[in-house]
Amino acid sequence: MSVDFNNVAFGRRPHDAARVAAAPQHRMSAEAPAPVDLPRPGILTQPSLVQNNVLPTCSVAGLINHLRAWAQLQGFDLPENDQLLLDLYASLAGCATTPAAIAATDGLVLLDLLEHIQANGFRIDSQNVVELTFAAIDISNIEAIRDAVYRDAGAYLGVTLYVDDVQPGLAAWAGAVPSGAAVAGGHCIMPKGYAGQTFDVATWGELMPTDDEFLLARLDEGWSIQWKMAVAS
Repeated sequence: MSVDFNNVAFGRRPHDAARVAAAPQHRMSAEAPAPVDLPRPGILTQPSLVQNNVLPTCSVAGLINHLRAWAQLQGFDLPENDQLLLDLYASLAGCATTPAAIAATDGLVLLDLLEHIQANGFRIDSQNVVELTFAAIDISNIEAIRDAVYRDAGAYLGVTLYVDDVQPGLAAWAGAVPSGAAVAGGHCIMPKGYAGQTFDVATWGELMPTDDEFLLARLDEGWSIQWKMAVAS
């Protein structure tokens, strides 16, 4: 299915370049370089939306899609629980956990979310929490993004999208930013596989073919994430 661009919300707030530069930096997997093609057709076939069609929740949608892709590569999946993710969003946005309160906010900074979970973990059910470590990806290096997808099951990417990028009926994201294009908003996406010069990107509850040129022209930040499970106290 293609993305329903009649119903999308934005929610990635601009990052602080100094904070990104001070974060741990992604190191390429020199001993096991990423393969040329890694399509992963059986992973994350239906990405989580987390009400990002009406709420500015792309940051938590991108995060749960990364976590689900990692879990599926380990042989299991996570149950859908939007309320836990909305609670997480609200705790960082400083609002009530209701859809109306969340709708009145303007999104999150991706690094705030990563640092929060690194410090506190994230409870995914009554018995388990997940922990993470993360590193900043050089967003000028498309091979570094492929490396993160190969090694860590995905990449956590922040992009600026333009009005032409969210036109109803669009079946793929490709090419540079059109001249004079107006900004539509900041968004978080999660590539889970790739083939040739095209990534398979989780966005707004669907998978969107996205080429290298499109990504490089719109990327503002990129993060590799390493997950592990822990027993809840």
